[in-house]
Amino acid sequence: MVGELSRRGLLRTLAAGPLLLSPLRSLGRQSQQDVRAASRFAPTRHPDRIVLNVAEDATTQPVCWRTSPEVESAFVEVLEAPRGPIDAKQARRIAAVTTPLETMLGPSHRHKALIDGLRPGASYVFRVGDGERWSEWSSFRVYSDGQPFRFLYLGDSQNDILAQVTRVARAAMLACPDAAFAAHGGDLVERGDRDDLWGEWFESYTPLSRSVPFAVTPGNHDYAIPDPNNRDRRILPDIWKRQFTFPANGPEGLRDSVYWFDRGNLRFISLNTMERLEPQAEWLERAVTANRKRWTVVMFHHPVYSSGNERDSEARKRLLEPLFTRLDVDLVLQGHDHTYARTGLVANDEPASDRGTVYLNSVTGPKMYRLTPARWHRSLAAQTQLYQIVTVSDEELGVEAKTVTGELHDSFRILKSADGRKRLVEDVEPRVYDPARSEANA
Repeated sequence: MVGELSRRGLLRTLAAGPLLLSPLRSLGRQSQQDVRAASRFAPTRHPDRIVLNVAEDATTQPVCWRTSPEVESAFVEVLEAPRGPIDAKQARRIAAVTTPLETMLGPSHRHKALIDGLRPGASYVFRVGDGERWSEWSSFRVYSDGQPFRFLYLGDSQNDILAQVTRVARAAMLACPDAAFAAHGGDLVERGDRDDLWGEWFESYTPLSRSVPFAVTPGNHDYAIPDPNNRDRRILPDIWKRQFTFPANGPEGLRDSVYWFDRGNLRFISLNTMERLEPQAEWLERAVTANRKRWTVVMFHHPVYSSGNERDSEARKRLLEPLFTRLDVDLVLQGHDHTYARTGLVANDEPASDRGTVYLNSVTGPKMYRLTPARWHRSLAAQTQLYQIVTVSDEELGVEAKTVTGELHDSFRILKSADGRKRLVEDVEPRVYDPARSEANA
């Protein structure tokens, strides 16, 4: 199941030909000068903002992209990757679902298509276009069930994305070119209704986003539009819903950000800590209880154990931490604090030795916050841009936290015995990197 349409329903729609859905608006408040400066990100008839997203089944691959509204019929073409030149005549053509969306950059069309029937372990090439104008060919590999694999985790991008996040995205791709997917823990941009900032995000994460399926969850900065019915609440902009598509297995009304998918012996779960956590907790209990996978990883934006005391949320901790302990969640990936902070095993809000959950938050972009360690934390870093490589096998769940310069800051493994007992192995001696603290003690 993907996006707002069921897999079966979307496939029926695609088989019938292109569909034009009702227009939506996502207008950020900007001056005319800002809009002119952002014009380089305006849509054209040539496809851009191409992104692969995760599906519940690895043999189905969602693809999303954007054009100007002149393109009313859009397609993806795909074939198994040849060793030599690509013969487009051999490609299978799949029609896209097209949705009009107006933003501060003007009207656009957003396109979504599903590539189904993929062969596990095979490599494919694809391109998107309108039959005349096509993107370049990009490639991806289909995960083969039962094999160990790696995936990438990326924290907040948020600011100066094109200028300073690009090198992190490229470093991550070079360090883990075989990633089965990439996960982003929220605050992708500074303001979720600013289409020019999304232009930076997509340019920064290309070509990674065209070769590795992305799983993303929203943060507070992605929620940029005030709710007209509640001045204290913000809502997720339409632009988020139209440029990404995810498994439609989450709670009603939250399927653009709350979902799960399986890869090998892993169930990966995205939660949304911006709204309605109680129904998500009930849904999470069902999703994990029904899970027969060995490992469970949960991703959301706001940390349970903050590395900045002024950013703690006791209400969130009281709801989520006992639930994670009871459900035996192995790893929680978070952002928001703009630092790196990793706990040991924690169960029932106390350090544990043979059970519990490891909590990790990280940051990809250049915006940094003060580091305030807590008793749960083992490894920390301030003023550091990082990416994480997570390795999944039947025997262990391993994480390497690397800096943008390639330094290994943290490395640990969670081992689990047949009776469910866990052991945390730290391959790098836990440390605190904080230039501000070093200067204060100088």
